[in-house]
Amino acid sequence: MRNNLFLGLLFIVIGTTTLFGQGAAEEPRTGGEDQTAPPARSEEALIARIKQNKLNWFVGADFLVGNPQSDLRRAFDSIGAEGSGLGFNLMAGYYFDPLPVAVTVDLGMAFQAGDNQRRTFQSGLFRDTIDIHSSTTMIPVNIAVRFMPNIGTWVFPYIEGVAGFTSYSSDFSVTQRRFEEVRSQSDDRNDVGWTYGVGAGVSVKTADFVNLPNALQRMLVDIRLRYLYGSSVEVSNVEPKINETDPMNSTYVFRSATVSNSDNVFFSLGLTIQF
Repeated sequence: MRNNLFLGLLFIVIGTTTLFGQGAAEEPRTGGEDQTAPPARSEEALIARIKQNKLNWFVGADFLVGNPQSDLRRAFDSIGAEGSGLGFNLMAGYYFDPLPVAVTVDLGMAFQAGDNQRRTFQSGLFRDTIDIHSSTTMIPVNIAVRFMPNIGTWVFPYIEGVAGFTSYSSDFSVTQRRFEEVRSQSDDRNDVGWTYGVGAGVSVKTADFVNLPNALQRMLVDIRLRYLYGSSVEVSNVEPKINETDPMNSTYVFRSATVSNSDNVFFSLGLTIQF
C-alpha cells in the first residue's frame, strides 16, 4: 500500500514538473530583446553600404554643340557653312577615388553643313537612281584631367585641363545605281588643328542600380562647357551644283579659308554611367 501511494505521488510530481516546464518554454522572453535584425532592415543596411562602393570607371554619351569663335566663325561664314555645329560626343574615363582626380578621353562630331539628295533619271530604257551627298564636320578628340570631388555620391562638380586636336572635314560624293551596276565619284578636303583649353561641368546622380550581393552602377546627368584654343587650320565647305538633266554629271565646288586661330566653345549635355 505504501509503495503504491509513493509511486502515485511520484507520477504526480513528474507530470506537474513536465507541464510547468513546457509552459515556461512557450512563454516569450522578458529578459531582453531579440538581437537578430529583421530581414528587411538587414537588406536596407546592405544596400546602403553597397551604395558607398568605389566606382572607378565611367562612360558617357552627350548631345554636343560646337560654337566657333572669332576668326574661325568668320571663316565658316565666308565659305557658306553654319556658324554652330550640332552633333554628339562619346566619352570614357577613370576616377581615382578616393583622390578627387579623373582622366577622360572623348570623341565628338559636330555637323556644320550638309545635304543629301536622291534623284531619279531616265536614261533610254533604264531608270537610274542618283544619290548626292555633301557634308562639313568638326571632329574634336581630346584627353582631359579633372579635379572632381565626390559630394555624398550625389554631385560631382569638376574643372579640367584639356588637350587634343580637331579635324575639319568636307566631302562630296555622287553615286549612280542601275540594277546591280554602281558608279560613283567622290572628293574631300581635310585639315587638323591642335587644341588645348579648360573646361568646367557637373555630374548629378539620377539613380543607383544595386545588384546583390555587392554590385553597383550609377547613372548621372552631365553638363559641361569647354573653351579650346586652336592652332592654324584650313576649313572647307562643298557646294554641289546639281545637273537636273543628267545628275550623274553634277559638279561641285570646294570653298576654303585659312585661319591662324581656330578657337571653339563646346557645350555638351548627356548621361554618364559609373561602374
